[in-house]
Amino acid sequence: MIKIATYINQPADLKILAKLLVDHSVPKQLIVVGMGELGKPSRVLFPYLGSFLTYAVFNNKIASGQLSLSEMQKYAF
Repeated sequence: MIKIATYINQPADLKILAKLLVDHSVPKQLIVVGMGELGKPSRVLFPYLGSFLTYAVFNNKIASGQLSLSEMQKYAF
């Protein structure tokens, strides 16, 4: 299992990570997460692109861009 968590400085960074998932999601051995405010969409959408998992926090966010469980549920499909 490989985890890639990187800060997203601009929307193009998020597109690079999404392409990585689409191109390399088989076998599903990648966890990809964008950090920071612009990385938030990755926490909801990337599992649909092949990221092995995502997670939410219950109480205290310890990294920029983390979503609480209630925020994650609001955006989940």
